[in-house]
Amino acid sequence: MTVVSTPIAMADTNPATVPLTKIGDAVEDGGGTTDPATAYHSAWAPGGAGSGIVLGVYGTNRYVHNARITYEPGTSYGTSDTCVDLFAISYYDNGKRHVRTAGRQCGSGLTSQNFRIRRNLDQGSPFCARIRIGNEWSNRACVTIKRTV
Repeated sequence: MTVVSTPIAMADTNPATVPLTKIGDAVEDGGGTTDPATAYHSAWAPGGAGSGIVLGVYGTNRYVHNARITYEPGTSYGTSDTCVDLFAISYYDNGKRHVRTAGRQCGSGLTSQNFRIRRNLDQGSPFCARIRIGNEWSNRACVTIKRTV
């Protein structure tokens, strides 16, 4: 998998690509994070200064087991419950774009949503996530599905 940076819209784009390094059965994101076949990417999100989302995609090569979106509220961390109104992911399977969503969720501090995928996704396709708080969407966090062996 490869980390990409993309604009706010969920429409498909041709994002710039920063390759991950294959380390045996693990990948490295360039920031020193190494996990078994995992790719991470973060993006801006509404909230206090430093707010953002982190997308974690877990799998091997084109097979994605699951993905997790975590919302980090920045300077508002710990001041009250953290709520996300909508979590959204998009990915490609057999040439068809799939969008999945999960509704409102609140928690103390960080708020996360896990999506089970359990399938081989299209080679070279984007896997993206974003959240909505009120009427404001976060930027997309994306990784590119890519066979690395």
